[in-house]
Amino acid sequence: MQRISEAIEKQIIELRKTGKSIPEISQLTRVGRTTVQRYVLNIEIPNQYVDLLREKQGGAKQRAEALRFNTLTSATLLLDNLSARDYLMLLVGIYWGEGTKRDFGIINSDPCLIQTFIVCLSHFGIGKERLLVQSLISLVGKDSYNKLLSG
Repeated sequence: MQRISEAIEKQIIELRKTGKSIPEISQLTRVGRTTVQRYVLNIEIPNQYVDLLREKQGGAKQRAEALRFNTLTSATLLLDNLSARDYLMLLVGIYWGEGTKRDFGIINSDPCLIQTFIVCLSHFGIGKERLLVQSLISLVGKDSYNKLLSG
């Protein structure tokens, strides 16, 4: 790990104290984000700059929300137009990765994957009433499990 000069270290700390974000400090000082983060970890930001810094962080959250919304919209448009072959390929893929050898079933704890499996089955006329659902609880943490039940 290469050490930065004391002058750069002081500059990083001063920039943080004036409400600069880690990416901004990194860009201004030409020091990597991880290094900047290490130097500003315990720096207290004066109250007058706290709101400014939070607004910058909010922008990242807004961008992430917009990205999630756009991704969900795109996925919905794509999934509304699946062919019978597409549903069959989904079934085969899920069964290949999560299926059991003894019977036509899957073992998985992800509700979205199980829901996808059920939707694909229903596309071929296999309704929920024909499905057998089993819930298994691992007793590896038996004491924790007993506390959960008795608590």
